[in-house]
Amino acid sequence: MPALKEAGEDKMGFQKLFGMVSSWLLLLLMGCGTPSATPTAVPTTPLPPNATSLPTDVTEESGELILTDEFEGVIFSRERAEQMNLALFLGSTLEGYWTPGEADIMELEGGLESYLQQEVSQDHPDILQRLPEYKRQYFGLVESGRREIYANFFCMASVADWKRNFVMVLDGGDCFFHVKYDVNTDAFFDLYVQGES
Repeated sequence: MPALKEAGEDKMGFQKLFGMVSSWLLLLLMGCGTPSATPTAVPTTPLPPNATSLPTDVTEESGELILTDEFEGVIFSRERAEQMNLALFLGSTLEGYWTPGEADIMELEGGLESYLQQEVSQDHPDILQRLPEYKRQYFGLVESGRREIYANFFCMASVADWKRNFVMVLDGGDCFFHVKYDVNTDAFFDLYVQGES
C-alpha cells in the first residue's frame, strides 16, 4: 500500500492545494459562502453555509455508486482519495489509502445501526430515525497499519458533487456525522456528530 508523500516531496502541489483550501476557508469564514469560481462547491439547491464539497482542481471522477433499498452511497478509489489529499483533513496518523469493496461496505452497514443505538446520545435521536435518508461516502484509510473505512454521512442530498468530492462541513448538527470502521475486527470507532453553530 503506498505511503503518503513526505513533506517537501511534492512541495509545489501541496502549496497549491494549501493556497486553494486557505482561500476557500477564508471566504467561508467571511460569510461569503464558497467561491463562485469553484464549480465543485456550488450547490444544486440552497444549503446552509456550513455544507459544501471540498474544492479540488484535479480531474474529478465519480466514485463507485452503491445503492440498496436501505441506503445510497459512493465508494471512492484509493487513487481518488490520494487526489483529494484527505490527510490534510483527517489527521497526521494517516499512512495511506486503499479501495474498499462492496462486501466491505455491506459489512460496515450491517453493524452500523446496532453501533449507533449504543453510541448516539439522547442529544441526537434523529440520527437513527433518519439513517436510511443519509447519503454516504466511503474512503479506505490505512492508520497504524490497520485497514479502515472512513464513512461520511450527510442528510442533504443537494450537496453538489457529493459523488465526486469529499463533503466537509463546519457545524450542521446531526445532519452530518462520520465514523471509522476497522475491517479486520468489525469494530466502529471515532464517531463524530457535527455541532450546532
